[in-house]
Amino acid sequence: MTYHKRLARDQRDHFEETAGDPCRALLIAIIRHARRDALGGHPAHSVDALRYFFSDNFAADCAALDIDPGRIRSLLAQELATREDGRFSEEAIRRIHTQYVTEPISLDALGRRYATTGPTLSALFHLHNLPVRPPGKPRRAYQSVQHQQENRP
Repeated sequence: MTYHKRLARDQRDHFEETAGDPCRALLIAIIRHARRDALGGHPAHSVDALRYFFSDNFAADCAALDIDPGRIRSLLAQELATREDGRFSEEAIRRIHTQYVTEPISLDALGRRYATTGPTLSALFHLHNLPVRPPGKPRRAYQSVQHQQENRP
């Protein structure tokens, strides 16, 4: 299929999806653009896109489109894991997560250590059901909560 035929098909499909509603078309375009940036854009754009996907703004955009943001986030995390599959085994992700939990290091700094981004690591942790420290929480406070949860009868 030639580029022009593919472009015409994509435009037709986009018009059918939006049913001529410009607000819906804009939200769909924003989400598609953010997905493209998150999966293969410039590292700075990738970070911004991943932050968008885990923000309240994304949830509001999904609500306006009547789609489940959790499902989109889960699919995005799977796509990221597939993209990073050759680089990070499940064991490696768990080892990186252990460093994140035990060392006084930010997720962004840890991402730089492994030539990726903090939001990508966050998505990989999410995919493997590994908890992420809440933003701004000191390491010790996070560890004490984890310790209390592990020692519950």
